[in-house]
Amino acid sequence: MNNTTIYVDGEVETISASSGTSNTINTGAGQKLWIGLDHSNRYWEGAVDEIRGWSVARTQAEIRAYM
Repeated sequence: MNNTTIYVDGEVETISASSGTSNTINTGAGQKLWIGLDHSNRYWEGAVDEIRGWSVARTQAEIRAYM
Protein backbone atom coordinates (compact mmCIF):
# COMPACT_ATOMS: atom_id res chain seq x y z
CA MET A 1 0.00 0.00 0.00
CA ASN A 2 1.28 3.47 -0.86
CA ASN A 3 0.64 6.28 1.58
CA THR A 4 0.83 10.02 1.16
CA THR A 5 1.86 11.97 4.24
CA ILE A 6 1.55 15.75 4.35
CA TYR A 7 3.64 17.69 6.89
CA VAL A 8 2.96 21.25 8.03
CA ASP A 9 5.79 22.91 9.96
CA GLY A 10 7.46 19.51 10.42
CA GLU A 11 4.37 17.89 11.97
CA VAL A 12 2.13 15.28 10.33
CA GLU A 13 -0.99 17.00 9.00
CA THR A 14 -2.64 14.13 7.11
CA ILE A 15 -1.97 10.57 5.96
CA SER A 16 -4.00 8.99 3.18
CA ALA A 17 -3.75 5.56 1.59
CA SER A 18 -3.65 5.40 -2.20
CA SER A 19 -7.18 4.24 -2.86
CA GLY A 20 -8.34 6.42 -5.74
CA THR A 21 -10.04 8.93 -3.44
CA SER A 22 -9.74 12.66 -3.90
CA ASN A 23 -7.08 12.75 -1.13
CA THR A 24 -4.69 10.65 -3.22
CA ILE A 25 -1.85 12.44 -4.98
CA ASN A 26 -1.48 11.00 -8.47
CA THR A 27 2.23 10.96 -9.30
CA GLY A 28 1.88 9.34 -12.73
CA ALA A 29 3.69 10.74 -15.74
CA GLY A 30 2.02 13.81 -17.16
CA GLN A 31 -0.07 14.43 -14.06
CA LYS A 32 -0.18 17.91 -12.51
CA LEU A 33 0.02 18.61 -8.81
CA TRP A 34 -2.09 21.65 -7.97
CA ILE A 35 -1.33 23.62 -4.84
CA GLY A 36 -4.25 25.69 -3.58
CA LEU A 37 -6.88 24.24 -5.93
CA ASP A 38 -9.15 21.29 -5.12
CA HIS A 39 -10.86 18.76 -7.40
CA SER A 40 -13.93 21.06 -7.64
CA ASN A 41 -11.79 23.94 -9.01
CA ARG A 42 -12.17 25.94 -5.82
CA TYR A 43 -9.16 28.09 -4.98
CA TRP A 44 -7.75 28.39 -1.49
CA GLU A 45 -7.78 31.96 -0.24
CA GLY A 46 -4.50 32.49 1.51
CA ALA A 47 -0.77 32.47 1.02
CA VAL A 48 1.74 29.64 0.76
CA ASP A 49 5.16 30.46 2.19
CA GLU A 50 7.24 27.43 1.22
CA ILE A 51 6.67 24.03 -0.39
CA ARG A 52 9.12 21.21 -0.84
CA GLY A 53 8.62 17.97 -2.71
CA TRP A 54 10.80 14.90 -3.06
CA SER A 55 10.73 11.93 -5.38
CA VAL A 56 11.70 9.63 -2.51
CA ALA A 57 10.11 8.94 0.87
CA ARG A 58 11.51 10.99 3.77
CA THR A 59 11.20 10.42 7.49
CA GLN A 60 9.80 13.11 9.75
CA ALA A 61 13.33 13.70 11.07
CA GLU A 62 14.68 14.21 7.53
CA ILE A 63 11.90 16.68 6.74
CA ARG A 64 12.61 18.62 9.95
CA ALA A 65 16.32 18.73 9.02
CA TYR A 66 15.41 20.60 5.79
CA MET A 67 13.44 23.29 7.67
